[in-house]
Amino acid sequence: MESFGISMALFAVALLCGWGAHAAWTRGRRLWAGAALALVLGGAGCFFYLASIATGTVLSGQALGQLFGVSDSVGILMFASVIVLVTVLGYRVI
Repeated sequence: MESFGISMALFAVALLCGWGAHAAWTRGRRLWAGAALALVLGGAGCFFYLASIATGTVLSGQALGQLFGVSDSVGILMFASVIVLVTVLGYRVI
């Protein structure tokens, strides 16, 4: 059973140790805020990772398009298909 974001066992221990209900409740709120901060930073990290991959894919596709004399879209599809092929074959090797 949870109360104010902390377990009842932790709440009981806090009361027995003399911290008081307010201190235990405040600690629970600080733990929640720390977890929220970790989620926000993790989400930002995932966003930047995906943006980096998308940028690399587009730039590589444009380079392949110029190298083979095709449009940028075809170059991007060529690069993406090579990446998917390497991923599938690499997964089977592992």
